Amino acid sequence: VPVFFHHTFFLVLSNRFISAAVALAVIIRRKEWSAIQSTVPFWKYVVFAVLNIIATTLQYEVLRYITFPTQSVLKCGKVLVVIALSMLLQGNAGYSIVDFTAAAGIVSGIGMYLLSGNVSAPHARITSALAAALNFSKSANVTQGVVLDAAIEQVGVAAVAASANAVTPPSQALLAMANPNALIGLVLMLFQIVLAGLTSVAQGRLFATHSVGVWNQMLYTNAISSVIAAVFVFAHGDLGELARYLWKFPWAFFDVNMLSASALVGQFAVLFCVREFGAWVYAAIVTLRQFLSILLSNAIFDHDITLVQWCGAIVVFGMLFYRSWAKQTPASES
Repeated sequence: VPVFFHHTFFLVLSNRFISAAVALAVIIRRKEWSAIQSTVPFWKYVVFAVLNIIATTLQYEVLRYITFPTQSVLKCGKVLVVIALSMLLQGNAGYSIVDFTAAAGIVSGIGMYLLSGNVSAPHARITSALAAALNFSKSANVTQGVVLDAAIEQVGVAAVAASANAVTPPSQALLAMANPNALIGLVLMLFQIVLAGLTSVAQGRLFATHSVGVWNQMLYTNAISSVIAAVFVFAHGDLGELARYLWKFPWAFFDVNMLSASALVGQFAVLFCVREFGAWVYAAIVTLRQFLSILLSNAIFDHDITLVQWCGAIVVFGMLFYRSWAKQTPASES
């Protein structure tokens, strides 16, 4: 039976702790002692950290239910949330026909992707098949139930799926059971997008209303997030299980640190790219990175993306690229 890593708060804790430690190290190395003393009210950093940690946790959790390509396509909907929140809080907020055209294209592309193929994660489909097999064993005759129960206890998920297919000719019924899992993932992703958009708007207002440096924000936000994540890790009461898992699968600890290091390098890359090349180059790189991530994920995990889904993804990322490019032209700026 496959064993999955499910300690999400530990991932968030590792990510945020390393980022806070590096931010503090940079401040000390540069001797920018003023960056440690923030002029921003502490409660604002707490609110920002809470929004950030919930959004990050949901980002990991949704992968239990939907595929990574689906998550990548849906994350592009953050643009819609940012536009909506900015207009709600600041009126028109300077948005033009370019933004609304791109928003309509993104909605269309996401709809094409969701409605034209499978979006649920493979392990979510395994869980659904296992649940269907259990339900069938309870409702069928004793012999079939004994066979299925034995498969569950001794052979594992593969044997359960085979047994279920043997006694239920329409195997599509088992695959259809993945739909509730996909629905859960889509709902969680919706909350994640809203929180991520709200975080972006809050971050922009923080920089606009307070004289705060990037390192100061990284230090305080990640440090507070680390404390919150640590509280959740201890409150969850699964430290012993986590330690046993990492002892049994030591490569998982390497993966956790690699994930944290990648997130940290990503933060540095964002700061450097925006400062040296501008927001347009950064937006283009992010759009290309997301699309290449889908290609790589599909090549490694074989998500069975349909042609229409590929077209939907291209529409979404094409609209993001168009919006970033068009907003750099004098016509759109005027």
